[in-house]
Amino acid sequence: MAELKNRKNHILISVMVILTIFVNEMVINRFFAYVVFGPEKYHALPLWQLTVYVRFTGLFLCFIVAGLLCSFSLQEMKTMLGLDQSILKPLVVALVASLPMFIGYFFLHGLQETSPEQIFFGSIFPGFNEELVYRAFLVG
Repeated sequence: MAELKNRKNHILISVMVILTIFVNEMVINRFFAYVVFGPEKYHALPLWQLTVYVRFTGLFLCFIVAGLLCSFSLQEMKTMLGLDQSILKPLVVALVASLPMFIGYFFLHGLQETSPEQIFFGSIFPGFNEELVYRAFLVG
């Protein structure tokens, strides 16, 4: 009986997160584009600003949904989001797994000027967002 309840809770969590992501993709983009900035100014923003506004809002909504589902218990939220474990091992594995891409990109495109913001918003943040939302939250 307890396993069935856990399965139902897992399905409920997955449905809530999918709805949150849907709202983020369909509504938040348009909210920033048409209400906050206007279409011309919104599309002229640099990628890092779009990422900050839209993706951080989506992550914030996921944390709010997790809080609502866990009655805002910090320990349960961390467990639900997969953030209750050590972060060092996943970072090392991610670095080792992505190293061939960096090396291949270097050989194909040569050494180019790269800023820390390009690295963060082009590599680190999308990976964190994907892992948190799609893997840790949906899969469990």
